[in-house]
Amino acid sequence: MVVLLFCAALPYFSRPGTPRLTLHYLSRTNDRTQTIVQFGITNTGNAAAISYIVGGTPAGRVQMSSPRGREMGAYCYPTLRRLPPGQGDVIHVILPEGLQGRWRFVCNYARDGTWSRIDDWKRDAESYTKSFRARASRFIPSSWTKVHWDVMATSDWIEE
Repeated sequence: MVVLLFCAALPYFSRPGTPRLTLHYLSRTNDRTQTIVQFGITNTGNAAAISYIVGGTPAGRVQMSSPRGREMGAYCYPTLRRLPPGQGDVIHVILPEGLQGRWRFVCNYARDGTWSRIDDWKRDAESYTKSFRARASRFIPSSWTKVHWDVMATSDWIEE
C-alpha cells in the first residue's frame, strides 16, 4: 500500500518548479591545442537546475549561422553541479575546431527533482561495492534514473 502511494505521488513531487537559465559570453582563451570560452550562467527561475557530465557525452552544442542550422557538440564544464535559484556560475566550453563566423552556445541542464535525486543516490551507491546502498540500488528500475535534459540556456549570437 505504501509503495503504491509512493509511486502515485512520485510524478507530482518530481517537478516542483521551473528553472530559467540565462547565458552570457564572458571571455575566450586560446590554448595551443584548443579554444576555451567562458560563459556566465544565472538561474532566474524558482527551482534548481542540475548539470550532468556524462562520460564522453557533450553537455552542450554550438549552433552556427552558416551553413544554416549546422550544430556541433561541445564539451562544457560548470564549476557548480547544482545551480539553485538566484545563483550564477561560470561554464568553461571547449569549442570544436573549425568554428568561424556567427555562432551561439546552447547548454543542457536537468531539472532538480525526485528523478535527479534518485539518479544521484544510485550513482553514489554504485561507488561503494559492499554497502547496503550498492546492493539496494540494483532494484531501482533504469527508467527511474534517466536524466531528462529539459532545461536549456542559449547565448546570444557571437561574431568572430
